[in-house]
Amino acid sequence: MVKKSFLRYNIRKIWKKERDGEIMSNLYWRFGFGYPALIFWFLIVLGVFYTNGFIFFVFLVLLIMQTGFLIKRYKDWKSIIWKQIHNRAMFVFSGIAGEESGRARAENREYSMYNACEKLILLMTNTPFATTEITDTLVDLEDVAGLYFVELLYNHLDEFQELYPQVDDKAIEAAADVFRKITFGPQLVIAKVIENTYGAKESLRYGMALILGEAK
Repeated sequence: MVKKSFLRYNIRKIWKKERDGEIMSNLYWRFGFGYPALIFWFLIVLGVFYTNGFIFFVFLVLLIMQTGFLIKRYKDWKSIIWKQIHNRAMFVFSGIAGEESGRARAENREYSMYNACEKLILLMTNTPFATTEITDTLVDLEDVAGLYFVELLYNHLDEFQELYPQVDDKAIEAAADVFRKITFGPQLVIAKVIENTYGAKESLRYGMALILGEAK
């Protein structure tokens, strides 16, 4: 069982680290679409400006379609809380994981997922150093791993069924079985912070996105 905590999401420190050049900027976690989609849009715009006749109309149709695609991706991204947090956090975690790997090699020890997750939760909550609350939360998550989601599921079945009214008892059990297989890692930290900030319902939505492969 994971103890109740009050660690809330705060992206300001991550934004500051990006502005200071400590982490690379990433378009996707700001707008929901990546550089390839944006570059393609610019290429189409050039096609509209530098062609004429039938080719011009082809590029014009492509421009309308691609612009609609970018707008839809942005609206979808903006409307889903877990996606905004997950995308940002996992992008930052990739840098943290690299730092921890280098430190582990230098100190002749194994990679520590705990150390990496501690750094992530400090950044996500804009906390300057590891407090007792952070330590307790991480130790609990490391101990229970995927059972965190199982407990969340059964403690908030009504909210889960509001999200997925079509599921029956068999489907709920199947989801619980998949949750049990989740190992300790950044996704659990993200889920816990989402729960503290936006509630169990949003954390369950995130958990389902994980097992359905929607959160990558």
